Amino acid sequence: TAAPPPPPTLFDESSDVSLNGTYSPANLACQLAVFLYSMGFVVTYSSLACKIYRVKRIFGNKSLKRITISTRQLLTVMIACMTVDLIIIGSWEVSSPLKFYRTILSRDNYGNPLVSTGQCNSEHSTTFVCLVAAYHLSLLIYGSKLSYDCRNVDVAFSESRYITVAMVSNLQVLALAVPVLIIVADNPSSTMFLRSGVLFLNDLSVLCLIFVPKMILAHNTAPNTKVSSLNPTADFNQQQTTATATQD
Repeated sequence: TAAPPPPPTLFDESSDVSLNGTYSPANLACQLAVFLYSMGFVVTYSSLACKIYRVKRIFGNKSLKRITISTRQLLTVMIACMTVDLIIIGSWEVSSPLKFYRTILSRDNYGNPLVSTGQCNSEHSTTFVCLVAAYHLSLLIYGSKLSYDCRNVDVAFSESRYITVAMVSNLQVLALAVPVLIIVADNPSSTMFLRSGVLFLNDLSVLCLIFVPKMILAHNTAPNTKVSSLNPTADFNQQQTTATATQD
């Protein structure tokens, strides 16, 4: 008696080509993930760094000379940070672009894959990941130093306290996430969960620390009360003092 034919198996169009890293849509997704993360980090960091840098220049002016800090100067700093990041990522994509590889973990009796895992990888990916992490870490350390220099500036005159907490929070998350990501690199589920958690914590902490005080100010502002758009923190402190005096 002839052996029964193998059961039909459904494959997506990428099932074969993705095994050797030649599936273009998956390769593009791997490369865009690095680009979008790096650009998001640099834009967020440079915005916070420019705010705290302006505070340092103004309140650290011991000579009391007139200081002009234009928006163009701050934009130049942001563009410079982005340029360095783009050079690293561009070199990565040219010399050793990320590609998607699928590893089959188990097959059935007919040789059809049952369980597989996918991963973005390249020959020199570890080297470039370390370069990007070192650059971002150095930026966060410098930003933390700027925040430390402005530690004595009253919160009524700036948002230095909230920016400092955001900087230190991002530094802690990055410092802890890099070694843990290396440890769980062979576990796709853990790696995906950890990456999502790092992005969530970084973005949520910055958004909450920068915008929640302004939202509280807008909520507690009495109708027909003029709020200074240049110094909402001072207005908030003034309202808190007025409310306390009224209660007394």
